[in-house]
Amino acid sequence: RRLNIYFALVISLLAAAIGMLFAKGIIKPISRLAGQAHAVEHGDFETHRPIRSIYKELQTTADTFARMKAGVKTIQAKYKSIFNNIQDIYYEVDIDGKILELSPSVERIYQVKREALIGQSIYDFYKIPRERHKLLGILKKHGRVVDYEICLYDETSQTLYASLNCILIRDKEKRPQKIIGSLRDITARKKVEAQLEKHRNHLEEKVKQRTADLEHTNTQLRIEIEQRGQTEKALRESEDKYRNILASMQESYFELDLAGNLTFVNDATCRIAGYSKEELIGMNNRQYSSPETAQQVYNKFNEIYRTGRSVSFTRYTIIGKDKRLHHLEMSASLIKNAEGQPIGFRGVARDITDRLKIENEKRKLEEQLHHAQRMKAIGTLAGGIAHDFNNLLMAIQGNVSSLLIKTRQDIGFQESLKAIERCVGSGADLTRQLLGFARGGKYDVRPIDLNDILQHTVQMFGRTRKEVKIYQDLTEQIWEVEADRSQIEQVLMNLYLNASQAMTDSGSIFLKTTNMICDEQYVRAHGVPTGKYVKVSVRDNGCGMDEEVKRRIFEPFFTTKEMSCGTGLGLASAFGIVKNHNGFIDVESRPDQGTTFNIYLPATEKALQSEVQSS
Repeated sequence: RRLNIYFALVISLLAAAIGMLFAKGIIKPISRLAGQAHAVEHGDFETHRPIRSIYKELQTTADTFARMKAGVKTIQAKYKSIFNNIQDIYYEVDIDGKILELSPSVERIYQVKREALIGQSIYDFYKIPRERHKLLGILKKHGRVVDYEICLYDETSQTLYASLNCILIRDKEKRPQKIIGSLRDITARKKVEAQLEKHRNHLEEKVKQRTADLEHTNTQLRIEIEQRGQTEKALRESEDKYRNILASMQESYFELDLAGNLTFVNDATCRIAGYSKEELIGMNNRQYSSPETAQQVYNKFNEIYRTGRSVSFTRYTIIGKDKRLHHLEMSASLIKNAEGQPIGFRGVARDITDRLKIENEKRKLEEQLHHAQRMKAIGTLAGGIAHDFNNLLMAIQGNVSSLLIKTRQDIGFQESLKAIERCVGSGADLTRQLLGFARGGKYDVRPIDLNDILQHTVQMFGRTRKEVKIYQDLTEQIWEVEADRSQIEQVLMNLYLNASQAMTDSGSIFLKTTNMICDEQYVRAHGVPTGKYVKVSVRDNGCGMDEEVKRRIFEPFFTTKEMSCGTGLGLASAFGIVKNHNGFIDVESRPDQGTTFNIYLPATEKALQSEVQSS
């Protein structure tokens, strides 16, 4: 019996020693690690308690946490420096208008310490307080405003103009909580704009005065010409000279009767319209213009008839014999007989169709170049962030995997570790999308048939969205391209998903592949070489988009969906993947008229060589 007691005591002491060793090696380090995490959560980066564990995995986790803590502290210091030196004013106000936070840059505008402004009501600074309610209404509806202009008072009651960029923050119950954003002083710009408007009005007045003078001079000259035409000989000489001038003019000259029928045209008019003189004489203006343009001409000529003054058309569009549209700049005046009675109209017009086309192409090329430069800069930034973030995720994943193996018996601890592992997986997916935008993710490149990929992706997508009808128009002898098949499938699936989300409960997607040769003018703005390309078009009949959305559609994290319904990386990664395959992607869309995405991938040399050999 005494021996059993001694044996029980020995066993108890051993169990106590093992428990103390376990507490020292695992429980105590984990407790300290949890304490440091709690301190960091409350903004305390100074508290540091050394963590030592005999278990390598736990020690590695503690060291990784310490490095992450140091990194967060560094980033916090960096953003604090930005906060203290930002040129615009960063601010936070609650939903009732109480100022919660201001950046030091506010002192440059108000000449008052920021500490004295914090806690005051924002309504005290509004020149028109109801503008604040209007701003709140917009924020509650859209969640954010961009370049929203307001009027404020400074400390001396002087008017200030400011531009706001801010968002509405809601609590967990979706109730408005506070507004954060930036404020830019645009008072100087407003003053300059006012001065420019004043000068513009002054110039317009000068132009009107000069035009009136010219009209008066023109009237005097016409009277003198009519007076010189007293004799038949002088009239014939003048008429011959008049016709020679009209025949040699590059601009169109024409005359109409009061009903709008052409009575005289020069050669330039025939060249522009594509009709002969015989065809044009007697033709009414409604026969070579649209109903809208004809109504516009009627209103202008009616004004000329009533006032007797000449009128200029900044844009007048006619329909040529070949059904092409010709855009003209035109001025017209009233024709009177010797008794001063109106008998018709005369006008001079210049064809500006080619000039407008060149201006539109130039503007489009400039916009495409600016967009490509902006996307390249954003891609570089996104790639750097994704690499650094991915390194942190891999360190966490490795340690979580080791802990899962070491703590198989602790079910509760295993569930927590698996939750961490799922979060790491979500972060890794986000990183892959960022890398897809930054470098395209081209890993396994080989010649592929895009028709085959389209049919495969359509089958996969069709299983999930059976209510969407998909129509295919695929070129049979499609050229091959060198590409990463999985990445091109990702691009297509992103475009299918984007198209389906742009439609209501049901809709249609139209797919088309085409072989085409892109010349210098076609690829100039995209920075890719000329040559043979395969074009893939994905068109939907959804809601479409306006010019502002279309301009930013490929930017990462830009989305028109609600905050919880998308990351804004789908089209951005598609843009990066296509760009990294030496191709380019563009979009055509108008509100309520659907959207078309066009992908251009270069045909491979291997494919071209095989075509030559087979032919």
